[in-house]
Amino acid sequence: MCNIIDLMFDLNTEENNIHIKTKSMLNNGLNFISDSIDHFLNFEQQNTLENTSENILFNELKYSVLHLHSGIALVLKSVLFFNHWTYIFSDMNKASKKELNDGSFKSVESNKLISRLEQLCNIKISQKDINKFEQLRNYRNKFEHFMLDIKCSSDIQSVINYNFDFIIRFIEKIYQEFSMAEREIDNNYIIGLTQSENEFLQEIIHKIKKIKFQYNNALKLATKLAEEISCKEELLICPHCKEKTLTYGKINKKDVFCFFCGYEETCSTFAHENYIRFDETHYCPYCGNDTFVFSPADNKWICYSCNIIYEDNQIHICSNCKNTYETFDENIDEPGLCPQCIENKIHDN
Repeated sequence: MCNIIDLMFDLNTEENNIHIKTKSMLNNGLNFISDSIDHFLNFEQQNTLENTSENILFNELKYSVLHLHSGIALVLKSVLFFNHWTYIFSDMNKASKKELNDGSFKSVESNKLISRLEQLCNIKISQKDINKFEQLRNYRNKFEHFMLDIKCSSDIQSVINYNFDFIIRFIEKIYQEFSMAEREIDNNYIIGLTQSENEFLQEIIHKIKKIKFQYNNALKLATKLAEEISCKEELLICPHCKEKTLTYGKINKKDVFCFFCGYEETCSTFAHENYIRFDETHYCPYCGNDTFVFSPADNKWICYSCNIIYEDNQIHICSNCKNTYETFDENIDEPGLCPQCIENKIHDN
């Protein structure tokens, strides 16, 4: 029986009661990848310590390989599944919804998985990526059946690192298809990724950027997620990680959220924490909330309450009341009076 249904049920305890929550294939794959990164990071940390036993190092590498291979295989199979549920069966002519639902089916073998993606889904994977994934599979087999010599750890690390690179590039490339796919989970049809799947993707980004050579891949994936999910014309520069992956407007149950470093906050707190010390928080001329700021990094005026964005030359600060106001004359270089102050002066005269 294939491991495609491994971890199909997630056990959570609340008030001493066990609840079983069905998980998706993609969710499980991302979960495995996240766990693999944890073990790899633990290996790197333990490897720098003087008295770490070889057994500890061996186990961290072993579980990184085992979980990474399972995770990549499940992510690849989920692409087949998103296109049609029969594609993940070893023998598609014998595909059965009953066997799919109870997990008693045999899924497509690893040596046929890549070719099926190309033939049925028109997704091409380079020969180098295929070869490196095959190397990972070979190490997985050796870890499962034999005791490897820890002295070959540098080769194993290299293969793990490459496959991290491979699966991050693959997810970035295929993410739009994931975000538009229709499928059935728990007898409900959904479009796109579940909240849990998106949370695992963000978890992977936050972890894998700590691995040497993986920072840029993590940033590319974070940018892709931010662009697809935020539906903003452009992203903003995060004041914490300094990357252009900050979105705002009720993303992830928060008003302001960075897909790269995970920073999140309400719009009001964000505006005041990051701009009040520069005396740059103003009342928005559109919605009136005290969350209107000028972002030097983006060279734009942004309201974190109503999400409106103005170019630098569209907003001026009144020389009298110090409130902001919108101008329609792009040739004005110096701030003047806002419409309210002009009206007051006319009325006073």
